[in-house]
Amino acid sequence: MFLRLIGCLALLVFASCGGERLTKVSGTVKYKDKPVANATVVFTPVEGGVSGASTTDTNGVYSLSSTLGIGIRAGSYEVRIKSQAKPVSADTNPMAGLEPGSPEYAQAYMNVSSSSGDKKTYKTAIDPNAIPEKYNSGTDLKAAIDAVPTQTVDFTLQ
Repeated sequence: MFLRLIGCLALLVFASCGGERLTKVSGTVKYKDKPVANATVVFTPVEGGVSGASTTDTNGVYSLSSTLGIGIRAGSYEVRIKSQAKPVSADTNPMAGLEPGSPEYAQAYMNVSSSSGDKKTYKTAIDPNAIPEKYNSGTDLKAAIDAVPTQTVDFTLQ
């Protein structure tokens, strides 16, 4: 009887320790108050370990997955967000609608080339709604993930 009790307790301990406890992390990415579609969102653990990643849908919503499954471990994360920049048509002025003097305007201006005569042609330009590089390789975005079943982490970028 005593050995059966010990066996049952051991089985219970092993069963409760078997699975990886992950937090299902989701949220919305907005840039200039608009949802960002097709952006890549990557959470990298500050202390090292397994990263989580997702791509936003048309409403800017993401839901992280990792090699461990759906979700990520609790901890501190550095977050990188990169939009898939859409090329602007060669017939479209990449500076149209941008505020002169803004970083986006300066970047678009650098993509303009003059041809002979009065007509200007435009190189492939970065979409003015693309997320700036500072949220990707030069990111200062952080997230603290708790040991809970689900957590929402929204990003409103400017």
